[in-house]
Amino acid sequence: MGWRSRLRRSLARERLTIWALGVVVIVAALLVGFAGTPYMAPDGSIERVSAIPGATVTETAGGYAITPSTEKPDTGLVFYPGARVDPNAYVSMLAPVVDQTGVAVFVPRPRLNLAVFEPGMADSIASDHPSIDRWYVGGHSLGGAMACRYAAANSEAVTGLVLFGSYCDRSIADTDLSVLSVGGTSDTVLGTETGALRPETLPESATIRRVEGLNHTQFGSYTGQPGDSPAEISRARAHDRLQSLLIEFFETE
Repeated sequence: MGWRSRLRRSLARERLTIWALGVVVIVAALLVGFAGTPYMAPDGSIERVSAIPGATVTETAGGYAITPSTEKPDTGLVFYPGARVDPNAYVSMLAPVVDQTGVAVFVPRPRLNLAVFEPGMADSIASDHPSIDRWYVGGHSLGGAMACRYAAANSEAVTGLVLFGSYCDRSIADTDLSVLSVGGTSDTVLGTETGALRPETLPESATIRRVEGLNHTQFGSYTGQPGDSPAEISRARAHDRLQSLLIEFFETE
């Protein structure tokens, strides 16, 4: 082979390498841009939570801690946000639960707003709050699936799991975890049938509920998610129903 052929092949390989690196950079930039523009709660929603006397909201590392105002909690819930949903979209729905139950709720912000990149978020929160001796994990959509992975890997340290518009992508059926799984009959992101919640992956004792008319975005306070259907109930009614189910879940534990 002559030196000209070797040179041409070397240049071709170099161009291919540069092209491949360019594609990687473009894809990474698109992912960062996509994930970095999360669905947000309406303006003023965090401020309105201050009217709830029994719940105090503190912003921490881009997420939120919602703690009882008048008592020291011994129970905590780490609630993982859905994909590309800002933690602020869950505060107004969860704060009344803190007020009624005394359970502290933490809504962290995962890297790139995607819990799949940080399924172990609950570890640092539990470490930062050693006075809380009973922990639940949970979440919405992708966040719930990642919380289930955490619960599956840490079933001795976790008491239970809360799934809102979500499912377990691995079985926890043989664990002693307490589970609340809630779906919506207008949720066309996850699916409208009970089977979308994958009850076969949950313990037989799991509490599984479906809320009539609730869609995927009404598990939080945001709008515009592709693939979802119009809700058939108001957001206020949806949150009232979710809060009642979660309060009942904690009070019967």
